[in-house]
Amino acid sequence: MSTTPLDTFEQARTKLRASRERLRLDRQTFNSYKRQAQRANLPVDQQQQYCAQALASVTTSIAAVTQARTDAEAAYEAIPEAERPVLDYWD
Repeated sequence: MSTTPLDTFEQARTKLRASRERLRLDRQTFNSYKRQAQRANLPVDQQQQYCAQALASVTTSIAAVTQARTDAEAAYEAIPEAERPVLDYWD
């Protein structure tokens, strides 16, 4: 079974949605860590250290969303113009 350009685009859109959801969760985790560190009255350098892993996850997720969007746009452009779905938004 071969994959059509439309199938490839739908897969890319699904990946984009999943990447955005991962980013949302990573940001939520980072914000939670940051609030905990602030409530504990940690010095700024210790707050940064405490939040470093969560911040790294956010940074990775931003890169994943950027790549997923690029992939979705490329997949959309690969669909013959007459067969392209009309999109109001990418999600």
